[in-house]
Amino acid sequence: MTPSPAAVLHLEDSDLDAELIRDRLERSGLPLALDRAAARAEFEGRLAARRYDLILSDYQVPGFEGLEALELARAAQPGVPFVFVSGALGEEVAVETLRRGATDYVLKERLARLAPAVERALAEAAERAERRRAEGRAQAILESMSEAFVVLDAGWRFVYVNAAFERMNGVRRGDVLGRNHWDVYPDARGTRLEAGYRRAAADGATVEFENHYGPWDRWFALKVYPADGGGVCVQV
Repeated sequence: MTPSPAAVLHLEDSDLDAELIRDRLERSGLPLALDRAAARAEFEGRLAARRYDLILSDYQVPGFEGLEALELARAAQPGVPFVFVSGALGEEVAVETLRRGATDYVLKERLARLAPAVERALAEAAERAERRRAEGRAQAILESMSEAFVVLDAGWRFVYVNAAFERMNGVRRGDVLGRNHWDVYPDARGTRLEAGYRRAAADGATVEFENHYGPWDRWFALKVYPADGGGVCVQV
């Protein structure tokens, strides 16, 4: 099935430059649908009317600077890649655009870079969107689990707990997130629980064991495995 063309908003006041850029993109064969805005009011109207996959922008539009356009776009459509296509920017200005959230910049005298820059920006945005969808699916699974699930960072701070953890412990996640595990549960210090956590983090391997927690007078079967950044994930 032929993919739908990516919706692109192009802020450019020069008719000649707009046509040169459109022609360059059309000859690249990329499936794109371009909307043009020549001034601030038209740009704002386009942003309000629909969602775009990519925004291209000149840096200097009469009465409207590129960084203003960037800020408007980030506020109206966060996460949409923004590429400057402009005349000479100068190194300091180019670095500042990237620092403020631009995805890339292409000089008008080097339009051979435009199609690759657009293709890369769209691919990276699609990858981020897919990662967010995957994370959302994973979180939905974790929240539906009957077992408690916890993520601790390398400093043993809670960075995630699921609904089952809240039910099991009679707490709200806001009461523990960001806090050190051993401050929240000081009685767990020095137990096989701490030893299991540390072994999983140090060895980078899954550790399964049972632990008796005195305050609850219960035995728990735990599975502890390493998480990114040196922390651990715990399933109880």
